[in-house]
Formats: sequence, C-alpha cells, structure tokens
Amino acid sequence: MDHLLTAEHPLVILVLKGVDRARDQTSVHALLDDLASIARWHLLSGRRFLCLVETDDTEFSTPTPGGEQPSWNRHEWLLRHRNGERVLPWITPAS
Repeated sequence: MDHLLTAEHPLVILVLKGVDRARDQTSVHALLDDLASIARWHLLSGRRFLCLVETDDTEFSTPTPGGEQPSWNRHEWLLRHRNGERVLPWITPAS
C-alpha cells in the first residue's frame, strides 16, 4: 500500500462494499485488522489512509480491528435506526 501514498497524494480512501457477503468472515476480519494497522503506520509519517466499510447486515460486527472498536455513522448508531426506524430530526438535518 505504500506505493499509493506519495507526497503529492498523502490521502487514500479505500471503500469496501458488501463485506457481510464474503464467504470467509475470518478473512474479512483479518483484512480489516491489517487495514487498521496500515492506517496507523501511515499516520506516523503524516499520511492518511481511510477505509470505509459498507455492509447490508444490520447486525454486522467484527472483532476489534487493530485494537479499536469500529463505530457506525451517526445515522445508523442505534440498531433500530439500521432496521428502518425513523431517525430523530436532530440527527438528520432537514432537507
């Protein structure tokens, strides 16, 4: 991954979609753990490596990748919001 981050491009964003549909969830957990370590390593040299993980499984969970518990975004923080319950207006700005 080091070849992706240069002085001209100090930020890389990786988006993983459908991780809940992977056959081997153990490999998914190992990948997320490695990506967390890579992100920390790049922070030490002033570069940023972000990984966004998308899942359709509202109950998806993973062991703590890199020793940090990942969090849901503010619109999906509570399980009932992930299952379709209306989010409070103070969480979602009016359009």
